[in-house]
Amino acid sequence: MEKIINSISKQIMKDYPDTTQYIQKVPKGFKRPSFFVKFVDVNRGDLSHDHYMDTFIFNIVYFANRNDYRVADKLEQLRELGKLLNLFDKSIPIENSDRYAKIENLSGNIVDEELRVSFDLKLSGDIDYNLPDRMLMGELVINE
Repeated sequence: MEKIINSISKQIMKDYPDTTQYIQKVPKGFKRPSFFVKFVDVNRGDLSHDHYMDTFIFNIVYFANRNDYRVADKLEQLRELGKLLNLFDKSIPIENSDRYAKIENLSGNIVDEELRVSFDLKLSGDIDYNLPDRMLMGELVINE
């Protein structure tokens, strides 16, 4: 899970290298502009007998700068929404691996001063049936 969250964080850093990111918790008195990356849920589904697909659900919140009237600039938020949707358009590389996670159900909206982007991140894997704690069938004797 840590690799996946780090991968999302690195993806954000591509376009926002100097912007603060908060993971799973936003502190009191947080900085603006900043990001809040939140893991929501995970589901596992079978692809075949020995393959599975994990679907991780994430929310990213962007807290825009406030103007002189202490409100977020809606035009800036719309520009940032477009950038974020493009940033998470197809897939992202997984940290320290040669794998990519597919992004689906990408959506974004603006609620008051928060720009929210949600997506499902899909990553497949193999089931290892050669685990030492599994019992193996012994010799089979068939009486004829």
